[in-house]
Amino acid sequence: MKIVGYVDHLSAVPGETVTFMVSSQSKTFEAAIVRMIHGDRNPAGPGFKVEPVDSELTGTYQGRPQVLRPGSFVRIKHDGQLDMGGSFTMHLWIWPTMSDKEVQTLISRVSECGSGYALRIASGRLSLHRDGQAEPLVTLDRAVQRKTWYSVAVVYDAAAEEARLRLQPVSLTASELADSAHVTVLKAGLLASGGDVLIAAEEVREGDERIVSNFYNGKIDSPTVFNRALTDDELSVLEAGGAVSGDVVAAWDFSADISSSAVTDISASGLHGRTVQKPTRGMTGWNWNTSETAWKHAPAQYGAIHFHDDDLEDPAWEPSMKWTVPYDLPSGIYAAHLQAEGEEDHVPFIVIPKRGRTKATIALLAPTFSYLAYGNNQVELAGMSAGFSGLGAGGSMQTAYPSTKHDKYIVENRLRSLYNLHSDGSVVAYSSWKRPVLTMRPDYRAPLLDKGEGSPKQLGADLHLVDWLHEQGYEFDVITDDALHAQGAVLLEPYRVVLTGSHCEYWSHEMIRATQDYLSAGGRLMYLAGNGMDCVAQLDPENGQSVEIRRGPVSHWYDTQPGEAHLSSTGEFGGAGAWKSRGIPAHSWLGIGFTAASTDNGRPYKRQPDSFTPQASWVFEGMRDDELIGDTPALVNSYGAAGFEIDCADYELGSPARTLILATATGFSSFWNYYEGGVWRAPTGDGGILPPHVRADITLLEYPDGGAVFSTGSITWSSCLSYNRYSNAVSLVTRNVLDRFASEDRGSVVAPVTRTDVIK
Repeated sequence: MKIVGYVDHLSAVPGETVTFMVSSQSKTFEAAIVRMIHGDRNPAGPGFKVEPVDSELTGTYQGRPQVLRPGSFVRIKHDGQLDMGGSFTMHLWIWPTMSDKEVQTLISRVSECGSGYALRIASGRLSLHRDGQAEPLVTLDRAVQRKTWYSVAVVYDAAAEEARLRLQPVSLTASELADSAHVTVLKAGLLASGGDVLIAAEEVREGDERIVSNFYNGKIDSPTVFNRALTDDELSVLEAGGAVSGDVVAAWDFSADISSSAVTDISASGLHGRTVQKPTRGMTGWNWNTSETAWKHAPAQYGAIHFHDDDLEDPAWEPSMKWTVPYDLPSGIYAAHLQAEGEEDHVPFIVIPKRGRTKATIALLAPTFSYLAYGNNQVELAGMSAGFSGLGAGGSMQTAYPSTKHDKYIVENRLRSLYNLHSDGSVVAYSSWKRPVLTMRPDYRAPLLDKGEGSPKQLGADLHLVDWLHEQGYEFDVITDDALHAQGAVLLEPYRVVLTGSHCEYWSHEMIRATQDYLSAGGRLMYLAGNGMDCVAQLDPENGQSVEIRRGPVSHWYDTQPGEAHLSSTGEFGGAGAWKSRGIPAHSWLGIGFTAASTDNGRPYKRQPDSFTPQASWVFEGMRDDELIGDTPALVNSYGAAGFEIDCADYELGSPARTLILATATGFSSFWNYYEGGVWRAPTGDGGILPPHVRADITLLEYPDGGAVFSTGSITWSSCLSYNRYSNAVSLVTRNVLDRFASEDRGSVVAPVTRTDVIK
């Protein structure tokens, strides 16, 4: 991509300034603000639609290339207390995950002129370097092993003019991996009198620029610096987990401030630092004994930070332009339209209403947490392609990957989603929108969908609903997950009805509680999605610009390591990937929950007996009794209103007895994954018959005081809305429910129903 950008924050209110960071290969570029209506360029649909916005931002801007520099580390700002001219000792615990990488730096301090030191792992062997020299001052013969905890010590004894390295494994069964070496050093010159201390990286010169490089992959625990040479007996005390008193210059305790970027020095020196590019925190340390699996219960055993050479929270590009959102701008999904030399990019942001200023009675909740969870997904990393692309009659991806400009940029720049693994094979826990998120573009097509041909997903799929609302003449606001998380039920209170996007999978406890409060107070929800409200997510409490998830153990390729399923942001349990593991299954408050997924074609719904009762027949007003719902082409996965990921009612899993099942889609192919007994079953593709719970249900669930939830249980529902110029059963049902839910009458939409049957 010759031009690409991102915004400083995704959700903005009128009067707020949005800053755009742009990288352009051209010396100049054009920019304008547009309102996004429909992004899907599929000729079977309405086509690409945007509305220009008259704004002072429109114009020509100076362009310059800006690069992404991934890689996480800790920075401790220069301080004279680290200017030691005599003996010293550095000690830390390490758990390397890419021991064969050519150069990885564990701790370094390099001055502006290039003098200083770097403790590295070079091609698997521990080595000490000074003054930027490639040749080590001292190195060990024995290579470190992956995923093995070691005690590492560097000692310089000025009186003996000797430098020593010492490597001791934690596990007694790995005692043969211990190693040590020493060398005579006439003049230390190691601890430079200038420069910042970096942990897990090192500053190097690249042309005329000083950059951070040589990123380490793996965990580091409790780096400590002494201003004297420790004896072997004292090092043995440290290796056993004991303490050596006196002469401590710095002792960085990574078990403190786990929920932030702060790195605390617990010594008297107060040499505090900060993490950069968000390495993973709340990780088991060298002394984790498995007695606790939550870091809040045993923080002393979670003193490790896991660093990666592909971590990227904020590339810190220079701002290219700013725009203050006008007070009279309608709420909606907008973008900065960037153009240069025949290429373009749409950088999205969402204008949400200012609190107390909304006039609409309808709100569309954009699933921004889920946008980030799947943001910059690489399908060929970590088995994603094998797990999904074969789920269609075609059997494999039909198009070479990466083939689009978006996917090429993602791959070339080593961007990651929360469904990918880091380069060292560990799971990705954080995703930030302060970076280019190329899957969040109006015309992005997810390459795995539609049997590998590609279909809209997330934002692009949600614009199908935005377009329908515009075409039907509804006035509505767009609100976001992050706003709901921060504001709670007060954000929803002004609206008679709230509609979801197509795939609102990742929710925080704050969001669930707020929506349940809204429903209990008479609010109405149209859940037009599949696999929604299923997985635990949390917004970064420090900067509000990234989300965190943890999974496992469920046997996915992206499960966390044992003991690391609790979120670093709050300490709450995020493992097993689903809210049902914490007692809040979607079934219990939506009426339905996730059951199956495939990139193969979808299916239509057939009305069920509950749909003909006086309590629910209004949903299908204007339809024939035998008319199928969604028996049409779809803009996602080609066919059927029930597709991609689907939900069904299950009274054993918590669906309330008063949940009405209005319509059901069955007859899915054997190319579908599904849950059975809590286990994720792979598709057989042999034409066999699937279990009865592999179905999609349309349900209606009443709440007190006129509250209600209407659920479609399918991601592809909205992709059928525009078929036949918006004249179809999916469009009709959606309009019937929206009109009823948005009516001023706050009375019951469903008469009380007592069920005697049980569907499993």
